[in-house]
Amino acid sequence: MLDRDVLKTLRWVAVVAPLAFLVGLALLLELALRPRLPDGVAFGLAGSVAALGVAAFSWGIFALLERFQARLERSAREWRALFELGQEVTAAPDIGTLLESVTERAQRLTGADVAVLFLLEPDGDTLQPTAHRGCPAGVLAPVSLRGDGLQALVLEGGGPAVVADVRSDGRTAGRPLAVIESVGLTSALVVPFSAKGKLLGTLMAGHRQPGRFGPQEAELLQALADWAAVAVETHRLYEATKSLALLEERERIARDLHDGVIQSLYATGLALEALSERLEQEEPGRVRPQLESAIDALERVMQDIRDYIYGLRPRALRGEDLAEGLRELARGAGEVAGLQTQVELEEPLPRLDGERALAVYHVAQEAVSNVVRHAGATRLRLRLARRGQAAVLEVEDDGVGFDPEAHRDHGGQGLRNMADRARSVQGQLTVDSGPGRGTRVCLEVPLEEVKL
Repeated sequence: MLDRDVLKTLRWVAVVAPLAFLVGLALLLELALRPRLPDGVAFGLAGSVAALGVAAFSWGIFALLERFQARLERSAREWRALFELGQEVTAAPDIGTLLESVTERAQRLTGADVAVLFLLEPDGDTLQPTAHRGCPAGVLAPVSLRGDGLQALVLEGGGPAVVADVRSDGRTAGRPLAVIESVGLTSALVVPFSAKGKLLGTLMAGHRQPGRFGPQEAELLQALADWAAVAVETHRLYEATKSLALLEERERIARDLHDGVIQSLYATGLALEALSERLEQEEPGRVRPQLESAIDALERVMQDIRDYIYGLRPRALRGEDLAEGLRELARGAGEVAGLQTQVELEEPLPRLDGERALAVYHVAQEAVSNVVRHAGATRLRLRLARRGQAAVLEVEDDGVGFDPEAHRDHGGQGLRNMADRARSVQGQLTVDSGPGRGTRVCLEVPLEEVKL
């Protein structure tokens, strides 16, 4: 990093030194040389002194410039290394590669013999050596944040800890120094790195000679450690996002299985139950077509299970439109439960994209399944229409009805799934029912994407 004292010194030397030299030279000439020597000799000696002074001044200025240039070049290398490390972090390579890159730069830029990066374990005390340079992995072992003399300095001070000589530093006396002793180091520098106020780990640089680290190295090592914090936190957020995605996928499969496959299995089970009763009263050959139909239905369910797992659309909406899917639901309800069914499709039918059509179909499927299983109804009506810029689905029955609020409070999966489906396409679900007056389910879905 640039030392502003160098610029300040240069400025003062460049202004004051020439003036002081000229004044001193004039006094020497007038007070010491001319009174004692002929003018020619006096002025000759003064010229020689002036030449020597100019040479000395030039040498001093160039020495300062070389020192300044060396610091400038070092600062440029450090900033370039930090910039390149930032690019690596944003490119999101493997976290192990990133941390190895941090320790490589820490060793090279601070002139250390050894650099080690430790990550804090969930127990809040164990520091695990995760990346290192300058020493074999076999000599490194987990250390205690509070028990290790060097690491404890970071915890106690809350910032960089510089140890010029571990043999004479009273702060480390009587404390174990695991890495220092195993590698044979004398001077050390340790900095912490954190995210959101939580300590993530430490970065250590060590040297076998004493007094090799100062404030400049501490500032540089802290900058490298801060990039390590960004890399670690980004990696953990990425892993958390993957876990969340897996959870959402599991919920999707569970919802799809409940809305689709379980309803189909229930309907097929009712059909098989009815067939078993007929077998007791009729010839087996007369119920064979119905039995084969039930077997076909089970095969379709198995295919739907595979499709749901891989995120495909159910068979009822693949190669067929939503209207035909609703007709198939009504036919199935009529065959299984003996309901009088009515399907109303008002022209012009609303045009829905795949996601919205799937949501409408699943809500209709859940509603029809509830009618078959719970309503004790004799009539079922399905209606699909367009109302302004929205598609409207209605499923209505004349069954026993129920209290939607009480059902919701008791954790009804079906109503919750229908509500989730509606929200997923920015739709609105309404369930109108009551004991003894049937049920009407209404889903309203916007035809265009909602702009948030």
